[in-house]
Amino acid sequence: MNLLSRVKITAHLEDVASATGTSSGTVIDMAGWDGVLFVANANATDTRHHLRAEGGSASSAVNEQLKNTAIENLNKSLALDIYRPRKRFIRAVFRASDTATTRSVIAIQYKSGALPFSHTATATGATYGRVVVSPDTGTASDTA
Repeated sequence: MNLLSRVKITAHLEDVASATGTSSGTVIDMAGWDGVLFVANANATDTRHHLRAEGGSASSAVNEQLKNTAIENLNKSLALDIYRPRKRFIRAVFRASDTATTRSVIAIQYKSGALPFSHTATATGATYGRVVVSPDTGTASDTA
């Protein structure tokens, strides 16, 4: 089976521009998923990027830091994989120190008990996608 039907890809934190400090992503419900990979990116140079996760037992109470989830680096994209979180609802928290930074975080939930996942245009909160098997050369098209 291909990867796209085994994951749910969500724009977790989208293009937060020109702000220092901390930005929190939307709350993710982990019911039916084994883990989530957060991939964070910022477009500034000479900037220290920091990514961590928070969790809670209800979607309205996601404010507890998850132990050992902080990761930090200079001028790098960051990836934080949370496998089997103890809290059902989690989110990523991203901070960059440069005021000219645009930052974004993608969340990739994986190993669903309800496979396959459909990345259709109507899938709630998911990124729209397509699986292509053994494509031939020719003109790329956005129609099947």
